[in-house]
Amino acid sequence: MIKRLLVHIFYCCIWITFCTSNNSKRLLLNDPDVTNNRLNWLEGIVSKLNASLQQVTSQHQRQEQEIQRQNQEIQQQRLTIQKQDKTVEQLSSNIQRWAGGSFYDQPGAAAEYVCLPPDPDFVKTTAGEYGRMYGAEFDTNLFASDANNEDFPCAFCRPKYSSSSIMIPGKKYLLFWLENGISQIPCIWISCT
Repeated sequence: MIKRLLVHIFYCCIWITFCTSNNSKRLLLNDPDVTNNRLNWLEGIVSKLNASLQQVTSQHQRQEQEIQRQNQEIQQQRLTIQKQDKTVEQLSSNIQRWAGGSFYDQPGAAAEYVCLPPDPDFVKTTAGEYGRMYGAEFDTNLFASDANNEDFPCAFCRPKYSSSSIMIPGKKYLLFWLENGISQIPCIWISCT
């Protein structure tokens, strides 16, 4: 009977041990499986970080190239604007202008006075009864002692830091000075009529 009791106790111990085990290993700090798992996990994170870094680096390089391209374009635009400003200054300083307009009661008359050149390009010399234009003259010596019957000068102010255009009626081509001589440009470029 004792033998039977011992066998029964032995089976109970085995059964208790088997039922209470949860099939998990005990964690040891120097266990090679745990170390390999952690190392694999860290390598995965490092590879993801490297991929993200390469993506950000290539995006940064593209943005740097775009910034350089835009800076070059801005410099070219500035040079173009400076050249155009110089051309407009040369044109406006070399051209003599006289005020002209129409009588207020004439059909097709100009609403405001216009700056006329002293040497118009006569493309069409015959006109109808509409839109006639006359030069303006001083009728008194109010502004100067010898101003009577002199042509009325015309000047225009051009803003330096905003866009503007110049309209010079009566000219088909304009002459302006370059460093190596006189050049002729079509008036379409500066809105001549």
